[in-house]
Amino acid sequence: MRRTNDAFGYSPLDEINTENVDDLRVAWSWSLPPGSPEVAPLVHDGVMFVHGQGDIVQVLDAATGEEMWRCWTIARPGEPGGESWNGLLLEERNGGSIWVPGTYDAELGLAYFGVAQTYDTGPLLESLRGPGVTSDALYTNTTVALDPDTGELVWHFQHLPNDQWDLKGPTPAYPPALTGL
Repeated sequence: MRRTNDAFGYSPLDEINTENVDDLRVAWSWSLPPGSPEVAPLVHDGVMFVHGQGDIVQVLDAATGEEMWRCWTIARPGEPGGESWNGLLLEERNGGSIWVPGTYDAELGLAYFGVAQTYDTGPLLESLRGPGVTSDALYTNTTVALDPDTGELVWHFQHLPNDQWDLKGPTPAYPPALTGL
């Protein structure tokens, strides 16, 4: 976890130290979907943002562990951007993972996450396009700005649609140049 909104990792907190660390106990636990989580959670104002296998951001009450909202980082069929996956069924879409902690912009009240590229670009190479269908693979290689209270997508910017070069996902550090989008 990080201490500051810009993901600075050092913590000056001293409530837990070598004399009392043995007194810590588990308050609650949360099972993530099977897989390999890639990122440490972001915690702000009692709210924990965590990425799990299946490419979803889940938001929990950090005190109680109660699954507040979730946001998928692969556009789903029938939803905005769902037609950007070259006609692939949901279970054939992959990637869109979050590999580094998100950040929080207190001034704008937004949580930012950098979403990585797809794992298998083969199904996006040969266009199967029909009316309104693209192979951009939204939300891969995208910075997403979410309302941390509701999970609503406020805006997104896809840095590289249909990434065939396996370039790494964008950093989530809040991008001042993009905040006006």
